[in-house]
Amino acid sequence: MQITTIGLDLAKHIFQVHGIDANEGVVEKRRLRRGQVLSYFAKLAPCRSGWRPAPPPIFGRGSCVGSGTTSS
Repeated sequence: MQITTIGLDLAKHIFQVHGIDANEGVVEKRRLRRGQVLSYFAKLAPCRSGWRPAPPPIFGRGSCVGSGTTSS
């Protein structure tokens, strides 16, 4: 199947790639290191893309580092 939509979760070192076909079925899930991202997308046929930053790591109960908020 050909990838029509690609999703990319951004992170510092490891990126998650999710490829979806025209029937909205997952056709590829892959973990890429930072150095592999450009060569992976260079080989890909043109398609829609979406990305999001990875959620921050959670340390302790109910706190998120870098978000400036905590919950009790």
